[in-house]
Amino acid sequence: MNWHIHDYRESDLAAVVHLIDTTAELGQESVFSLAECIGALTTRQPAVVAVHQGAPIGAALACVSGERAWVMRIAISSAWRGRGLASALLVELERRVVLPLAEPERAGRHGVRPPRAVCLFGPPGTGKTTFARGIASRLGRPFVEILPSRPADEGNLAAALRSAFARIAELERVLVFIDEVEEIAPVRSEPAQPGGCTG
Repeated sequence: MNWHIHDYRESDLAAVVHLIDTTAELGQESVFSLAECIGALTTRQPAVVAVHQGAPIGAALACVSGERAWVMRIAISSAWRGRGLASALLVELERRVVLPLAEPERAGRHGVRPPRAVCLFGPPGTGKTTFARGIASRLGRPFVEILPSRPADEGNLAAALRSAFARIAELERVLVFIDEVEEIAPVRSEPAQPGGCTG
């Protein structure tokens, strides 16, 4: 590991914006615009920055709004891709977003409400499933993965999803990971606007 990860600071804004802007074309188009990412940073949403020899090389930012949280963007300098930096950034970001779930009493003492849902965005192979499994393991909760394309192959997608969620509802605590969500929710012409995430 040749980097150091710290909490986002106001002095990191220009470097993080540059990372987001220059890496946008390297993966799947993000649901969140650059302006929304800047809004999250300036309103002190959870964010971490990786630095190598004083230069920012990666960043991960999230948005928490009520009982929901989103991992908005992971931006890594092209020279640092494939070295485990994305995982390291997610681990650090996870501490800030998921810790209230792991320690609800402590969170309650500080007036923090844990999120009930976390949305992860990114191209295939960026570790979303592994991240979700890690959270389930850390929390000691069952992990249920739903792939909408599989129930759709069996016929009626809506009925299959209702049945799956009825079985899930029988569990007291569970972490549900819905992959390929675009199979359920078609692409919108307008970008997502999660409440309270932009300034």
